[in-house]
Amino acid sequence: MRSFKARFAALLLVAISCVSVAPAAKAEVGGFHLNITPYGGFATWDQETNVQDKFLYGGRLGLGFGRYIGVEGTWGQTNSKTHDGFGAQPYVSAPSATPGQ
Repeated sequence: MRSFKARFAALLLVAISCVSVAPAAKAEVGGFHLNITPYGGFATWDQETNVQDKFLYGGRLGLGFGRYIGVEGTWGQTNSKTHDGFGAQPYVSAPSATPGQ
């Protein structure tokens, strides 16, 4: 029985090793190709910044002209509303400390 467990463990180890080993990178696309990647997230700002935390979204577009040459662009948007309104004073300024006051 012990021999069966040892053989099973060895077989399991070999199977896991075969599955987890990365094959050679032969999947590089040749010729003209297009990549479209949407994305989304949540922007969190520092406490000293006067911008509200909001969701963001956007996308990437890539054009490949062969295996080694391509052009990629990205576009993203988030609400830029500040705690005091739209676009007004995105940074909170601390009161100036002047001597004698």
